[in-house]
Amino acid sequence: PPSQSDIQLAAPPAPRPENATSAQTFPCPGDGFLDEKTICANDGLATMDRRMAEAYRELAQRQPDRRVPTIVRAYAQAALAKRHACDADVECIMSILLSEKLYFSNYRSGN
Repeated sequence: PPSQSDIQLAAPPAPRPENATSAQTFPCPGDGFLDEKTICANDGLATMDRRMAEAYRELAQRQPDRRVPTIVRAYAQAALAKRHACDADVECIMSILLSEKLYFSNYRSGN
């Protein structure tokens, strides 16, 4: 089940000032996908993006060969495509990031 901090992050947070630093897992683009720009401009989304990436890295560390299983990589690629389709919809982006984090956190080999 989601943790209390994940649930609190699911509520769309206020946008950040343009000069604020970001905690997302990719460089903030000048040109790029609208969802990435939205994550860069929103502390809650940037934090969830970082948590999702941490869960992905931890999943890799739990594997005997330290590699993420093919099925998980495919899930991540599909989730990224869905996130890009969210454009600037904060709730949509948060939903995708939360789903990814939970999937990566709960994945067990053989599932």
